[in-house]
Amino acid sequence: MEIAKHELFQNHRHISIHSFLPNNTEGNKFRRMTTTLALSPTLSNFGSKRCSFQVPCESKTRKRRRISKHEPKSSQDKNDFPEVNGDEDLDQFLQKLVFAQTKLSLKVKRAAELKGFFPQATEDQISAYTAEISALARMNNVNELRHLCNTGTSMGVFNRFGESLLHMACRRGFKDMVSFFLEQPDIAVRVVDDCGRTPLHDLFWNPTPQIEICSWILERDPSLFFLLDQRGFSPFAYTRREHWPLWKEFLLANRTYFDGLKDPAIMSRFS
Repeated sequence: MEIAKHELFQNHRHISIHSFLPNNTEGNKFRRMTTTLALSPTLSNFGSKRCSFQVPCESKTRKRRRISKHEPKSSQDKNDFPEVNGDEDLDQFLQKLVFAQTKLSLKVKRAAELKGFFPQATEDQISAYTAEISALARMNNVNELRHLCNTGTSMGVFNRFGESLLHMACRRGFKDMVSFFLEQPDIAVRVVDDCGRTPLHDLFWNPTPQIEICSWILERDPSLFFLLDQRGFSPFAYTRREHWPLWKEFLLANRTYFDGLKDPAIMSRFS
């Protein structure tokens, strides 16, 4: 039968435990094991027989968790994209989204202030804007326009107000015509009329969201989203409020196209 006797001695903050256990070789002899425990200074009464404690086998020093250098220190280090269901208008949503995607804080600018940013319509381009071409564009007659283009007629023309055929096609939501115009090497997306409106302004003026056309323009030149017309309105200012969630979903799904804003030629204009 095991015989164990514990003698507890209190000495300030330390207690010695003398354990007498039966020796396997000599039955009447006991070997003595002594363990010194460091106790809290608040432990002053140790007289109870039922007082229990654990004998630490090694230091209980709390180890700090090592943080990997690849682990984000806080949620601010992550790409915190704005919530689609938030209260921001589209321009505020766009600013937050672009910053989360590119870490760029860009300013909106009036188109009239950006000298040299847009190509200027020449006299030849204005005179080539004939009644025939204008009528075919208004009727969405892509086949006839394609035929004229194949015979050498340029589609990169402007009326006397600086409006291009692309302006007209975007405003009317003519998807096939916009696709045809974007195939032409002499038609630029970055164009502005006398009122400071780009094709993107006219696209959002359409009462029906033109998602696919917008994706084509975004892919080619994301800077158009940061341009104000002469009235100080951004392209998103022409959208309907009930369409805001749809456009936010669109921007979030196509956010990688805004990496094009890192182009030094664009950053120098909008930073």
